[in-house]
Amino acid sequence: MHCQRQSAARAASAAPASNHQGAIAAPITIMPKKKRLDDDREAVRQRMQAGEEMDCCAVWRSSDKASKSWARDVLKQWHDAQLVHIARWDRGMQGPPSPFYKWGKGKDATRPTPLGNAAAVRKWQKNHPDKVQERLRKVAALRRKTPLLDPIHAALLGYKRHGNAWIKKNETRTTDTP
Repeated sequence: MHCQRQSAARAASAAPASNHQGAIAAPITIMPKKKRLDDDREAVRQRMQAGEEMDCCAVWRSSDKASKSWARDVLKQWHDAQLVHIARWDRGMQGPPSPFYKWGKGKDATRPTPLGNAAAVRKWQKNHPDKVQERLRKVAALRRKTPLLDPIHAALLGYKRHGNAWIKKNETRTTDTP
């Protein structure tokens, strides 16, 4: 009895899949992950042999199935086997420089020295001028000694304009007119 239920379950699962309207759907073929990644590896190899320089992110973006660590491992394996060499290093917006690989034997480009703190700050300021200006405005407002006033309130409170600042009128000083 138990064996008959199992064989009936197997027969039911072997029946073609159908949607809710009774139409038979096409069978889904699932390619093993290793085979898909091998196909992606081959596509990357062909692109690199055509002369394209690629970094880890470019290899990763070329496949919708692979992970970033897979891309890094592929390039490392090829580099260890001397199939590719490091053509150049490129600094991104932040973090350490990343290597760009080129197909074929060759001498690896030298890794650039790390940026010092001052150089990293200058680079960040160059890449984010809007944020630098915003910060300078905030610092100027914090260092400001005189209040921010409009002309009407300034006159009511006894302030007068002196250059870019409002200063309190000296009430003890009198002006003599000749």
